Amino acid sequence: MIKQQQPLFNRRLRKTKDTCSFVLNDTGLHIQYTDDMTNEPANNVYGLFKNQFSAKDRLRELADEYKLCLSVLGFEPHTKGKGCFRSAIHKCAGACCGKEDIAQHNARLEIALKKFTLAAWPYSGAIAVKESFGRLKQYHVLHNWRYHGSYKSMHSLKKYRLDKNTLFDADMYKILVKPILFGTTEILALSDPSCFNYE
Repeated sequence: MIKQQQPLFNRRLRKTKDTCSFVLNDTGLHIQYTDDMTNEPANNVYGLFKNQFSAKDRLRELADEYKLCLSVLGFEPHTKGKGCFRSAIHKCAGACCGKEDIAQHNARLEIALKKFTLAAWPYSGAIAVKESFGRLKQYHVLHNWRYHGSYKSMHSLKKYRLDKNTLFDADMYKILVKPILFGTTEILALSDPSCFNYE
């Protein structure tokens, strides 16, 4: 409701299109907006940052701590055959100029990012999370950490639909990740992904 109504004085939970993550795949490390995120198995997703500036600041901190090369990662200019400025001041181990093997550099990068890993969706398809209070109950339909609506009964739940335009929401992920991964709530597995009916 906060995201829908955009109240003047409650800014913290407003939806922001600037939320982004690090994505590491075969083409390297990228910063990608979570609204544009795909659920490709080849993508390893790390961290939730309020904007690209915040993500780059954190990357610089990791680069200092693990002696990573921002030029090799594509976040600073790189002159072929020459070391970057950070290597001259001993903040980069030299992957940019051959002092260090790229494989060693990339192994440290994966270690640096590991603590920011976002949990993979643990189900083959959609689920319904049951929420109850007294005699009231609802079933919230979720898929790939995205919310697809609520239903008041099992009968109405059978008519659930997934909306392919539903975007990833960082606040939704933070609310859902622990109860879903640790099984502290009642969860119903729904149909196989091949049977999805999109709106």
